[in-house]
Amino acid sequence: MKIDSFLIKKGDFNGDNLTDLVVIVTHPSFLGRALVFPSFELNRHKLVTSSIASDNYTLNNIPIDISGITKFDRFTNITIQDRNKDGRDDLLITRPGAPGLIAFAAPDGSFPKAEVDTGIGKYNGPSLYKSRFCNRALLTQHPDENPSTVLFDDVCRTAYVSPPATGTTEVTALTPNPDNAVFCPKLASAQTNQTELLKELGQANTKFKTIMGSLPHDTQLVAYADKREQAFNDLVAAEQAEAAIRKTVLSQRRTIGQLELDVEDCALLGTDCNTAQDQLNAAKQTLTQLLTELDAAVEARLVKQQLYDQAYDAYGEALDNYLTVDTELAALIEEFKALQDKELALYREFAGLEGATAQIHYQWDWAEQVSLYQALNQQLKMQWQPLPVTGAKILAELQEKPETPLGDKAITLPAVLYTSIDQQNNDVQINGYETALMPKGDAVITSTLRKEPSSPISLPSKINGTIGLSLAGYCPFAPSANQPQPVENLAAHLTPHIQYEYEEQIKRGYTAKYKLDT
Repeated sequence: MKIDSFLIKKGDFNGDNLTDLVVIVTHPSFLGRALVFPSFELNRHKLVTSSIASDNYTLNNIPIDISGITKFDRFTNITIQDRNKDGRDDLLITRPGAPGLIAFAAPDGSFPKAEVDTGIGKYNGPSLYKSRFCNRALLTQHPDENPSTVLFDDVCRTAYVSPPATGTTEVTALTPNPDNAVFCPKLASAQTNQTELLKELGQANTKFKTIMGSLPHDTQLVAYADKREQAFNDLVAAEQAEAAIRKTVLSQRRTIGQLELDVEDCALLGTDCNTAQDQLNAAKQTLTQLLTELDAAVEARLVKQQLYDQAYDAYGEALDNYLTVDTELAALIEEFKALQDKELALYREFAGLEGATAQIHYQWDWAEQVSLYQALNQQLKMQWQPLPVTGAKILAELQEKPETPLGDKAITLPAVLYTSIDQQNNDVQINGYETALMPKGDAVITSTLRKEPSSPISLPSKINGTIGLSLAGYCPFAPSANQPQPVENLAAHLTPHIQYEYEEQIKRGYTAKYKLDT
């Protein structure tokens, strides 16, 4: 309210449950002053205190000056709100054309500073955006058994407890499908055939491992190829060395021939032939040395030829083995496909047939879980609430499919075809696992999730539902089974669980840049 030249707001700034007062002076003589009075009383007369006056208010305590935290003028507006939920009211300060500010109250009711209001404390719900007031996550104590996930608001004053990790399931009724239950003996026979198929798959798996163990790795073939190439290069070098010596031997023989002709001419002329004869003898001695070198070069070439032949044969043998094993592997893969096609035929025949419906009672002690967390964490002084759930779905898990040696999944019959929920409250919409989403044959589940604004729902701690069992799920409990199991055991064979959705606050910032020179 405004009284004369003052803007006056009331709140509890020090958490003592007494009304405090903040006064913004708007009179031109004292413009810019802001004072906090820890308490005040209504009075019928006018009291002047220090340099400010207020009709109908008696100011009892010495005021706290907060003028320095921001600029205060006649355009300043103050909103009182406990934004960080610490039991002390805070000041939300706004001025036209300026960003909104927030000043958090200190324990003594003062306001040490004002900062830009980023929305801390405005969101009522779980938040991924944590403020400096949030330090509770690491201090939270969890029960040893069946714990929940605990989320916090952005100032860690409220803790949100998820449903317990596990609950209880009770089967209250089992109703066979009279049209399909008669197929249980046929299914048992088919499953026996499937067992034989799995045995064949096991044998094929052993063969597969044997083949893969003997299959030369690509690097082995590369090593053989490299060795063959090196042997070939060594052979070529030996052949070139041999050819060079043979060329030198041929040249030496021609030299000797010419020297022998010179000696003959010398003898016919009757001149001194000693010099020509010495040259001929030296040339013949050189030829003898060259022939010795040629013999060594030929021997070296023959060795390199032998090494090359061995490397060539080794590479060829490794390549033949690789191609042989590769062919066997391709044949084995075709064998796997044929066996899986047989198994798929069983799936197509029986997968979509409903054997029975089971009435299920789900229960989890959510309210007790919240109370337990509150009792374990009293020292944190927080409010404890159930997690605000915006959507939920109940479904029963399908049987796990074993992995084949080739890495894909073997085909098995699902135990559960669908779940549906008995709606106890029109305001609570809980979906089941719809039959339309079940794969038929080799179809693929495709669906698009659309996110629309949603409100929290009141998720009950007890839910009744119906599960549609396939023949594979029902027949072990049918009276015609070789060793029928008690209906009470059905809950132990199913794994129903609840999927729930909730929203968390996040902060996103955006920066826009404009190129104005174009």
